[in-house]
Amino acid sequence: MIAQKTKRAIEKKQKMISKKELIKNDTIFIDESDLEYGIVTETYYQYVMVYTQNQTIKMIMDKTIPHPYNQIIYPGDIVYYKLESKVYKIIYVKKRKNLLTKKKVDWSRKNNISVLEHGVAANIDLSVIVVSPKSPPLHPNIIDRYLMILE
Repeated sequence: MIAQKTKRAIEKKQKMISKKELIKNDTIFIDESDLEYGIVTETYYQYVMVYTQNQTIKMIMDKTIPHPYNQIIYPGDIVYYKLESKVYKIIYVKKRKNLLTKKKVDWSRKNNISVLEHGVAANIDLSVIVVSPKSPPLHPNIIDRYLMILE
């Protein structure tokens, strides 16, 4: 009985290690032949909106997505999905080229003020900074600030 439990524990640990290695190396092998793909346009708490085949579809995330992806998906991410029982499920999120983030200060605790990074958009190829010269008045440092964020 103890030997069987030990054997199961070892097998479970080996599976977890192999899954961690897949995540760590960003090498996830997936059969894409029966999957469609699209680009995330909006993210919400329990679902995402994905643009694919000239339409925007509401999708949920599959439970088998590795840890970093099932909690954080941003507009611009490329996702593979399939239709299962009239519900679109995201099966896989393609590795990002880049991620634009902004800093967010957490003032909820008086003694411990923390600065968190909050993702805004992923896989950005081109960005355009648009400012108004008159209303609101142009602040010259804002262009430098945006350039530093984009860098």
